[in-house]
Amino acid sequence: MPMPLPMKHLSSWLKKDQNLLIVETDGFELKSFVVHHKQDKIHVKHYIAAHHANQMEAFNETMQALQSQGGAIPKNAILITPEVVPAILPLPIDQTSVGASDMNEVVRWELEPVFAQYFGTWALGSILIGRGHMSYQDVQEVLEQLRERRRPGAQNPLKQARQFGAIAIEHAYINQEQLNEAIKLQQYYRSEDEQVVCHWEFQDGIDSVNGDPLALVCGISQVQRLQWVQAFEQHNLHLKGLYPFVGCNVPSLMGTGTSALLEVNAGLISLTQASDKGIASLYTQVTDRQPPSVEVCATLCQDVLAKEVEQVWVCGRVGQEIDYCKDELAEQIGRKVNVLKLDLFSDALPKDLHAHSLASLVSAAKHSLALVPAHQAVCIPGSLPPLPLTQRVETWAAAAAVALVVGMGVTEWRSQTTLNQLQTYIDQKNTELASIQGEVERLNDLQKTTSVAKKNLTEIQSENALIRKQIRFYQDMLPLRSDFVKSFLGILGSAVTEQVVLDSVTEEGSGSLVIVAWSTEEEAAQSFGQRLTEQVARWQMRVVDLKTTVARGRLGLDGYKVNLKVIPKIGDV
Repeated sequence: MPMPLPMKHLSSWLKKDQNLLIVETDGFELKSFVVHHKQDKIHVKHYIAAHHANQMEAFNETMQALQSQGGAIPKNAILITPEVVPAILPLPIDQTSVGASDMNEVVRWELEPVFAQYFGTWALGSILIGRGHMSYQDVQEVLEQLRERRRPGAQNPLKQARQFGAIAIEHAYINQEQLNEAIKLQQYYRSEDEQVVCHWEFQDGIDSVNGDPLALVCGISQVQRLQWVQAFEQHNLHLKGLYPFVGCNVPSLMGTGTSALLEVNAGLISLTQASDKGIASLYTQVTDRQPPSVEVCATLCQDVLAKEVEQVWVCGRVGQEIDYCKDELAEQIGRKVNVLKLDLFSDALPKDLHAHSLASLVSAAKHSLALVPAHQAVCIPGSLPPLPLTQRVETWAAAAAVALVVGMGVTEWRSQTTLNQLQTYIDQKNTELASIQGEVERLNDLQKTTSVAKKNLTEIQSENALIRKQIRFYQDMLPLRSDFVKSFLGILGSAVTEQVVLDSVTEEGSGSLVIVAWSTEEEAAQSFGQRLTEQVARWQMRVVDLKTTVARGRLGLDGYKVNLKVIPKIGDV
């Protein structure tokens, strides 16, 4: 998981850049919006839509259209797509003692049944309806004939798809090219990639289920995620997150008490129950490509609505049908039903694009801009998947830190042994000194012997002074050195984040340290050097030769390289 911005920097960051590119696709139509947060509302400045069987081509078309309209396209972007599958799940795990990799595996395992349910969204008939090649009635007629012709044992999905397509072509509903296109789309959206990237937000304000904490989770095939990240990078855009097509609208629901949100879409409906404390449940139901009937929505509400839910809010991408059916829905479920009100205004939207169809856009924008608490929605981070553990910079940094700590431990053990030997030596010398002093008093009448004894005494005192100086080093300066190393390791450890990573630490013979780091942002790089300067000052050290240059990092990303040297102040021991 990426680390959040410190609160002291959050307000200034938001004021600096509140523009955002939002891309939403249902798999058939892709819409791109340029939005701006202003006066607690989301302002849609530009809007472009495109229809393509290949959504990457549709995305490229909208980017070109936005550029032709003039004005800069925001560098930060988010994507809303049905490829991201959401759910509320009790996770049988202690979130405080499990690493991100193990947590991802647990969430992936728990999400498998939900992924299987979502596969129904991409039935061949639904895809052909979505592409506009067939009507709902055409699909029903083909399915009826398919049931009549189906032979026992013919259950292979690909064979069924081709039988469906053969009947559709036979009745001239589609041609072979359209069928091949639909099958290709189906294979893409029903990705069987075992590498699933997940993300999660624990709902700490909601009671656990049998001791297992509740979490709002989502997942996407790693292949699909990577394709989208690369598509945005080709336009020099930073994809901050990939949001699910349904289930991310709680940020627009907050402040309504204990309530529920019904999202109605062609092919998919969902019901989310939430309060100001968090999200209690999320139910999804796959339908055909027809807008679901009031009876289907009412049945879902009656089956899962909690008693304490006072009213139901509705939104969705089905046009005016929501306004017409809300009263009938309220009568059937016995609850108040209202169309969700959104903090949205725009002069750029067409009149047939109803505001309630943009609930996901508004909610995802609020979440991405950190205008609402993080647990109210969940998204897949847009950064490329991390490298294997053995190839990560932070792994090598940690290994170097461990080696340094072990080395310091060995040095400390050796120093303690030497200290004990020196103490024994001092005790021996003190005994000799006492003996010599007695001899001096007894033989003070012998000037020659006294002179020799005094010379020996002076030498022993000088040797004792040197030994005391060495003891002072081991008793006082060595612990300070150890504390400095531990504190310095803490400073470097806190610097290994998504924004600043450590490349190397080299100790020179003069007692100075040469540090090389890399950051995705110039401000973070400069802040790293400033914090390091402040921290090492109390150890009588100072930072010199601080340089920040533009350089490509180990992952091939553009960023800033930081070079500096930490040296003792002049006059320090």
